[in-house]
Amino acid sequence: MMSLISQASRQQFVQQNFSACMRMQGVQPPTMPRVVVRDQRSLKQIKRPSKRNLEQLANMIKPPKLADARKIPSTSNVLPPSKIIYISEEELSKSAISKLFDETPLQFPVGASGRDKYEPGQVKIQIRKPGDEPFKYVKRSEYDRRSFKYLWVPFKDPFAKARFYSPPDEDIANDINDEPLMGIAREMTPAKSERGIVCHPKIAKLGYFGGEVWFLPQTEKNKGNKYGAVHINLNSGRFPTKDDKNLYIAAKFWLSLGYYKVFVTPRDQRYGEVTPILFMKEPKAEAKPNAKPFEFV
Repeated sequence: MMSLISQASRQQFVQQNFSACMRMQGVQPPTMPRVVVRDQRSLKQIKRPSKRNLEQLANMIKPPKLADARKIPSTSNVLPPSKIIYISEEELSKSAISKLFDETPLQFPVGASGRDKYEPGQVKIQIRKPGDEPFKYVKRSEYDRRSFKYLWVPFKDPFAKARFYSPPDEDIANDINDEPLMGIAREMTPAKSERGIVCHPKIAKLGYFGGEVWFLPQTEKNKGNKYGAVHINLNSGRFPTKDDKNLYIAAKFWLSLGYYKVFVTPRDQRYGEVTPILFMKEPKAEAKPNAKPFEFV
C-alpha cells in the first residue's frame, strides 16, 4: 500500500515538530545568519581627494596653545633704532590723520580667492578711529613671535554707522566717508581660510595697506606708560605698499591711539636682523616759572 505522505513532506513534518519541542524545553534551535543584499546605486559615491584638496590640507595651520607658544623665542634680533622721529600733537589730530589718507588709494587684497575672501562678521576684529583709545585685551610679546602677532589694516567703511539705521541714513554716511579706520585681529586664530587662520582679507574688503604688529610687554623703561609700545611693519602680501610715505602715515595713526612709542620696521626688512625707526610724540615744553615781581624797599 502506497504511503499517503511523501518523503519530503515527512521530513518537513519532523523538522517542524523538532523545533516546537526545542522551544517547549526552553532551548532555541540554531539560527542561520541573514544575508541582505542592498542596491549599491543608493549609496553615495565616495570621491577621492583631489590634488588641490591635498595641497590645502598640507597648508592648514593649527594654532598652538598660548602656554606652548610662550616657550618659543623670537627668531629676530632687533637692533637699536636707526633714528628717532618726534611727531607734534597737531600732526596727531583726527583731521590731520584723515587728510593723510586722501591721496592714498584703496585697493582690493591681492590674490584673495576661495575661502580667503572677505565675509562680514566672519572674524572678530577690533576697530579704532584716529585719536581713539588703544586696543584692549591684546596679547603682548617681543617682535617676531608668531603666535602673538596681530594683523592690521587701515580701511574706510562709509556705512559703519549708517547701517544701524533703517533705511540707511545717507547724511551720516557722508559725514564719516573720509574717516579712516584701523582694524586688527590676531593671526593665530582659527578661521575659514585657505590656511585655517586669520589673514588680512578677513579684516577688510578694501584697504589702504597693511602689516603686522606686536604689542610689546611692559618693561622698567616704559613702566610709567599705561599702554606701552608697539612694533609694526608694512609687510602685508595682500595689501602691499611701495611707498615709504605710508610708513609715516601708519606710525602717526598708531601714535594717535595713545601708544607712546611706535617702532617701525623698514619695508626692505621683516625678520632676522631688524633696525627699526622709532616714532614718539614730541615732548611738551616745560612750563617756565612765573617771574617774581620787583620788590621795592
